[in-house]
Amino acid sequence: SDASPFFLTEAFNTLRTNVIYSAVAAKNPVFAVTSDIAGAGKTVTSANLAIALSNLGKKVLYVECDMRCPAFAKLFGKKAEAGLSELLAGIVNDSNDVVVKLGYENLDVIFGGKIPPNPSELLSGYRMTELIEQWKNTYDYVILDTPPVCEVVDAGVLSSVVNGYIVTARCNHSN
Repeated sequence: SDASPFFLTEAFNTLRTNVIYSAVAAKNPVFAVTSDIAGAGKTVTSANLAIALSNLGKKVLYVECDMRCPAFAKLFGKKAEAGLSELLAGIVNDSNDVVVKLGYENLDVIFGGKIPPNPSELLSGYRMTELIEQWKNTYDYVILDTPPVCEVVDAGVLSSVVNGYIVTARCNHSN
């Protein structure tokens, strides 16, 4: 936000620059953001990265893929309704029906939706691959907020559809 300290804003701008340069050869890259364990800052990092990219005028989609422990509703102060789980299960067919606007120009957000019984199966299914391809045709960047890699397999099942992973670690906490 505009009230963020300068050093914090600059840290996310540096991350943004590194992401842009790391994907310079990719057309409309997709990045998954994960961590080793819960509480390492992956959602705050991915949210700020998505905002920083949108501030450059890039069209960004930010997707809550952590359907086991959704945090977007709390983070953004919005009521969570239908989202990614409904898209992947075929309950909702069009991504535009679950896109949430947060007031940032160029930034669309998709919440995780209702907690499904089989998140990793949904994320590894053909529907996720189809959605990623659709999103790449619409957005300059897609940022996927995924669960911690040391807790569940969800982040890893996306390896075939992402251009790269960003792994967060909590200082004096993560191994």
